Amino acid sequence: MHKLHSAVLGLGAAAALAATLVGCNGAASSVAPGASVPQSLTQSIPDVKQKRKHPTEIINQFNSVPKGPQPTNFEIVLTGNLVEQICGASNPPCLDQPLYGPYDPFCPPSQGPSNPCYPTVTYNPSTNTTTVTYSGPTLYQNIPGYTNYYHFGLFATPNDTTSLKGLELTSYWSYPSSPNNPQPIVSINSKAEPKGATNWAYAEVFVSVSTTPNGPAVYGTWNEVAYVPAGGAQPRLSFKNYGTQTLYVLSSGIIPNQPVPSDPTCQTNPACPEDMQILSILNFAGSPPPNASGSQFIPLTYPPSKVLKPSKP
Repeated sequence: MHKLHSAVLGLGAAAALAATLVGCNGAASSVAPGASVPQSLTQSIPDVKQKRKHPTEIINQFNSVPKGPQPTNFEIVLTGNLVEQICGASNPPCLDQPLYGPYDPFCPPSQGPSNPCYPTVTYNPSTNTTTVTYSGPTLYQNIPGYTNYYHFGLFATPNDTTSLKGLELTSYWSYPSSPNNPQPIVSINSKAEPKGATNWAYAEVFVSVSTTPNGPAVYGTWNEVAYVPAGGAQPRLSFKNYGTQTLYVLSSGIIPNQPVPSDPTCQTNPACPEDMQILSILNFAGSPPPNASGSQFIPLTYPPSKVLKPSKP
C-alpha cells in the first residue's frame, strides 16, 4: 500500500493504484513509479552553455474533504499581487494554467488537455492577496484508489525568481450555503536564485501533514523548486504554516539535482509539453512519497519542524 509515513490510509494495493493513476493521467502521464524520466527531460542544460532564465515552478498538492456537503470551490490564497506571475499576460482566462482532470477535480473527466479548465485568479488590493479558485458544480475523484483525496496543480510563470510556494497563506473549501472550511497548507520558501544561470536544476520537495498528532494525512504537496546546484549541497528551504491551526509533519523529503526542460519554449510557456510531463509525475504513482515503496526521496538537509505552529507571514 501507498502510505504517507505512518498515517494509514487504507487505499488498496500499490501496484493496482499505480496502474490506474497512470492511466487516469492519460497519454502524457505514462511514467510508472520508479521509472526514469523520459529522454526529452534528461538534458538539463543545452549543448551550448549559455545563461537561461529561471525555470517554471511546478506544484501538485492533495487535500482531503471534510464530512458534510460537497464543496463547489477550492481556493488557495497567496500574499501580494501574483496574477501576472500565475496567469502571464492573459487573464481571464488564465491561459498559463491549462489544468484538467488529474490536476483540477472540478474539471469534468470528459475534458482533457485539449479542453482544459482554467482556474480563476483574482487580486484583492484591500488585503493585498491573490486568490486561485478551482470551481465547478461537481467534485470528481481524480486520484483513483485514494478516496476523498483530490489533486490541485499549479504553475508559476517562468523567469520569476519569487517562490510562489513560499507565498501561500491559506486554502479553503467553499460551499453555496455553508461557511468556508479552512484547510492546511505549508509555505515552502527557497533562497532567491539569480535571474540567469547555465546549470539550473530542480529539487523535487515533498511534505505531508496532519492536523492531529499521528493522525491521517489531510494535505501533502510535491514541488519542483528551481535552484543552482553547488556541489552536492541541497537548496536551503524554510517551511512555514501561515494558517490558524497547528500542523503535524508526517513525512518530508527531497530528490535533488533533477533535470529542467531543455525545450526553449518552456522559458516562456509554463504549460509547455515538458512542464506538463513533469506535472504528470508529481503524484503517488509517479513519485511515491518518502518511506513508500519505490520512493526516491532522501532526507532534507533543512527539514521542517515536526510541529508547524501558526506564524505570521
